[in-house]
Amino acid sequence: MTGKKDKIFLSLEKIARDTGEDEYEIIFQLAKEKGINITYKITPSLRFNQITIWVLRPYSDEEYQKLRIFFISRFPSYLVDTILHKIEKDGISYINYPEFVENWQVNDDIFEVLNEVHGIRCSELNEIEWSDIFNTKIGRSAMIQTARELVAYNIINRETEV
Repeated sequence: MTGKKDKIFLSLEKIARDTGEDEYEIIFQLAKEKGINITYKITPSLRFNQITIWVLRPYSDEEYQKLRIFFISRFPSYLVDTILHKIEKDGISYINYPEFVENWQVNDDIFEVLNEVHGIRCSELNEIEWSDIFNTKIGRSAMIQTARELVAYNIINRETEV
């Protein structure tokens, strides 16, 4: 079993991009073309069973109002000003706000990559073993990177729908 776990940890390091892999193309594209930075900053989720990833992006007043209305519809109004932060940097107005990704989506994505890319049969380990793996530094790092990639994918999808 130790050999299998070693292979899983190496695969998780690759998913986390800790072994020299390039940044996920969509994250790079958002930063370069639109100035949108999917940060590594996470906070305990404001909702149960989600990972909260913070996004820093240039904004217009119209975009800010849309985000504000979105957050007001989901959270008590007194929390909105702590969720949305306006930042001025090098003469550009940015907004820092959270994006939420369901834990099951992150796990699903990781299991798919482990299976399809790394040939790991995830069903051979039980839930407790996976919990132990994801509670390690590399397990959490892979989860954060996967959540960042899912957030980038969601942003791209929303912007192409408009």
